[in-house]
Amino acid sequence: MENRECINCKNQMKEAWVSTGAGVLIIEQPIKGLKRKACGIETYVCSNCGHVELVAKDKEIFK
Repeated sequence: MENRECINCKNQMKEAWVSTGAGVLIIEQPIKGLKRKACGIETYVCSNCGHVELVAKDKEIFK
């Protein structure tokens, strides 16, 4: 977890979880064929204004 500041109100954001049916939220790099690359997401919420941020854990796979 990293310290994140809300872009709206400059309040310190808190780490949060996003619940899904499978228990994991991922983003995937679109690749033709059967292979694909995926990474997890870190989620942050501002307790002041409600702003939510999703941050890729392994952003290098999208380069």
